[in-house]
Amino acid sequence: MSRRETYDKIPTQGNYYPIPPLAFMQGPNGHRFSVHTRQSLGVASLKDGWLEVMLDRRLVRDDERGLGQGVMDNRAMNVVFHILVESNVTAAANHTTGPHPLNHSLLSHLVGAHLNYTLHVFIAKKSEEISVQPPPRTFSPLAASLPCDLHIVNFKVPRPLKYTSQQLEEPRFALVFQRRHWDSSYCRKGRSECSSVADVPVNLFDMFKSLAVLNAKATSLNLLHDDIEMLGYSGHFGDGAHDGHVLISPMEIQAYKLALRPR
Repeated sequence: MSRRETYDKIPTQGNYYPIPPLAFMQGPNGHRFSVHTRQSLGVASLKDGWLEVMLDRRLVRDDERGLGQGVMDNRAMNVVFHILVESNVTAAANHTTGPHPLNHSLLSHLVGAHLNYTLHVFIAKKSEEISVQPPPRTFSPLAASLPCDLHIVNFKVPRPLKYTSQQLEEPRFALVFQRRHWDSSYCRKGRSECSSVADVPVNLFDMFKSLAVLNAKATSLNLLHDDIEMLGYSGHFGDGAHDGHVLISPMEIQAYKLALRPR
């Protein structure tokens, strides 16, 4: 999180800052007031204890910076917020004037994920047997819950046009993990929503409920390079992938190629 300040010597619009997923205020005693948003907006704190979010800014004339014309065709949309109030659970107060940047709490990560990573259901255009059946009430592709600070950035087929021509044992799927960093001075269990964090390795071979992992290989984030030494990764990164064990440090992203088949 980037710490922002309000300056009286500049105009009001200069004190507005981007709020991609979250903005929060924190007092010297560690109490924190967070505003989560689904859309990228602007936020300002023009007074102490004041958090102002700009929902819509529409220019009716050319801004002489490339806009070309005024924006008069805005459409109404739903702007969703989640409000979170937290208290420091440690004995020492979490001061806001220190040199180190502040981080989300574990519960704040869960609230943001619930708001920004909703489940989307896609219906096939053709009338197939699987598409006319009613959707299931629950969807759980994983054999067990992942650690709360481990996030699946992407799970995809890298080359869909060559998918059918590849052998079953070849790694035809890509899985990208990110481990989030969180502030341990706040609730460590995400208010009973967390059972574990990623301090212990995650086994890729036992990860999915209905899919068996035949092969796992560490790779670069662009999925083009598999040489661990060339990428500058440590040896346990590649060895752990072959054994199916994934261990990620906070604020790191790792990518893997997987060969899957139905159980």
